[in-house]
Amino acid sequence: MANNKNIIKEGQIFAAPIGNKFAIGLIARYIDDGILAYFLNKAYDRLPHLHDLEFNKNNIIYIVKASSLGLEKGLWTILGNLENWNRDYWNVPVFYKNDLVDGTSYKVFYDDRLKFIKQEIMNEPESLVEFPKDGVAGYGFVEKRLVRLLGESQ
Repeated sequence: MANNKNIIKEGQIFAAPIGNKFAIGLIARYIDDGILAYFLNKAYDRLPHLHDLEFNKNNIIYIVKASSLGLEKGLWTILGNLENWNRDYWNVPVFYKNDLVDGTSYKVFYDDRLKFIKQEIMNEPESLVEFPKDGVAGYGFVEKRLVRLLGESQ
């Protein structure tokens, strides 16, 4: 498999296989062998054309910090660039994490280069659904999560 590390860039749209379908993601940040990706809320039977895709925050189902290994190995296919790429619109969100020992929930803040800034205790843990989970996921985990979110039969 080819090493595609040199061609990975912010604003690129890519396809990740989920069973016999494809999930479509957008690279919002590419830093230190990792990506911040926003995934669309629809699975596709075949690789879509860029002009058939509509990227806006209203149709995003999953935001994740992930390894870029799926892209580097060519397992995830780069489809092209988002036409009106706007780094400010596709910002770094606030994440959440749970302390497994004491059950405390935290909001986790990063700068624009995904460097840790701070964390704050959350008063209402039920609001966790508003934030993506903190941590870096492997490409296999991301694919399995997308299967659960999008389903193979969609």
